[in-house]
Amino acid sequence: MFEAAFSSNFDDVVADAVCAWIADPDIAPPGSFARYFTKRVKNKTTFSRRLQRAITRVIGDIWRRELEVSGLETVRLLNRLEVNMDDVVDKDEWRNLLFSAIRSTTGQESLSSHQWHSLDKLLSGSRLYVKPAPRDVEVMKLLEEAEDWERLEVWMMVMWGILGGSMSDPMQDVQQTSLKLLSHRPSAIPRFENLAEALCP
Repeated sequence: MFEAAFSSNFDDVVADAVCAWIADPDIAPPGSFARYFTKRVKNKTTFSRRLQRAITRVIGDIWRRELEVSGLETVRLLNRLEVNMDDVVDKDEWRNLLFSAIRSTTGQESLSSHQWHSLDKLLSGSRLYVKPAPRDVEVMKLLEEAEDWERLEVWMMVMWGILGGSMSDPMQDVQQTSLKLLSHRPSAIPRFENLAEALCP
């Protein structure tokens, strides 16, 4: 049933299948949800509003398994979604999804600018309750080497949020990279000043 519905050229038919997935996860077939959209992702036709909202709801609920089972397909599906934050039920979960997608081996280079901007918005006024991992520093260094200052600014907010001004070894790298970022992107200085005030009230 799902195979037939997801292969339809009509968004309402696909959206009905996605809604069935939401209503009763027990009837969902094994494997990756994102896999059903592989062909559609290659097609540049825009998703209807209803279909996009339904996909956003499912991905928000099952993203951990999706990234584990098919990380690249999930990232590609995310990139096709022009997610409106009003459509996100749990913004903390969506923030963690984007953060985890970037942390994955496929997401840092593949995740679209739109999704990076979404993460940036979701970081405002929130704290990340996530344990630091070696991959975090690796992403930071890769963005620095690529001189991708816009994305690096977002990721530095993540790094400071995770480490919280601790005296750990990675923190020295974070401080050095922050100074380099600010020399190339002085517009970020007020943001870092606000962050320093929040960490050291």
